[in-house]
Amino acid sequence: MLFLSFTWYCMGADLKRYWKGIILLSVVFTNVLILPYIFLFQLLDAIDNQKWKLYFQNSMYLSLTFLNDIDKIIRFPIIGGFIGCLLGSYILALDWYKPYQEFPLPCLLGLFAGFTVGSAFTIFMLACFEHHKSD
Repeated sequence: MLFLSFTWYCMGADLKRYWKGIILLSVVFTNVLILPYIFLFQLLDAIDNQKWKLYFQNSMYLSLTFLNDIDKIIRFPIIGGFIGCLLGSYILALDWYKPYQEFPLPCLLGLFAGFTVGSAFTIFMLACFEHHKSD
């Protein structure tokens, strides 16, 4: 969380004015996007020590090859949330002094919108996989 707070500060967030927003965005970002993969890797480490290392070496996070059912469920919401937060940050460059553009609101809304789109994609993908299994 401290690393993320430092990252937001380096990206231009005014530490004196937006310190609450920086902490809030860091906590939400960590809980929504980072902790699920930490839990997944702890589970994989207990199962197979080398499996999670291959996950990043073979760029499996960008493919449709999944490690297990948990990875199948959490991958696309996390990627969607990250991309949504990134896209939400583009609004910040326009004008920080409008209430709907004030930091960290666009980043948080983008994170949640991307997470929602990723979750919808996961539900659609799981429904398609189940449909193919039944045929």
